[in-house]
Amino acid sequence: MSFGSLIYRCVSEKGKPGFFKIIRVGGLIAMVPPLLIGTIVAFHIRGSVNLTSFFLACIVGFSLNISMNVYNDIYDTDQGSDSLESSGSLFSGGSGC
Repeated sequence: MSFGSLIYRCVSEKGKPGFFKIIRVGGLIAMVPPLLIGTIVAFHIRGSVNLTSFFLACIVGFSLNISMNVYNDIYDTDQGSDSLESSGSLFSGGSGC
């Protein structure tokens, strides 16, 4: 079993969606460029980087992304447009959870 298939495993032992599938862990990479750009701009303006602020920004950014993905799945399931049988890619069609 490869690392990618381990992360994208959708169904747990009990037949419910797995944690990594629900939060769409593969899509979290989209948060890296804005965080890096913001850090570079802050370093350019101040001449140093506050690591506490950087880690706080990372936690907030990733938390917002995760909560948005979970809320989207809940809304799509309520509307009937997303189910375990749905097929889609990482960037379109939902997680299928």
